[in-house]
Amino acid sequence: MKCDLDAEGHCITCSDEAMPARILRIDQDTGVAIVALEESTQEIDITLIDDVAPGDVILVHGGVAIAITETNPYRVKAMASTALANNSASEANDA
Repeated sequence: MKCDLDAEGHCITCSDEAMPARILRIDQDTGVAIVALEESTQEIDITLIDDVAPGDVILVHGGVAIAITETNPYRVKAMASTALANNSASEANDA
């Protein structure tokens, strides 16, 4: 289920507010992430969103991640470096 948020960030279906949380750890086998939410840590279901990583900020509604709002900038740099290395290796093999 995906919530439709109003201008204040509340779910128009149940009036609950989606809360931002930073991912600390992920268990891909169970589809659960440990997140920092306000001043505590919680287990959150991440099976509805794709391609999350520690450091990403997600919106959590009712114990379920519903969107990624901020991608960890270090993950983006690491992915770019990996893609560049893979491209260079591919070009070297083609030569």
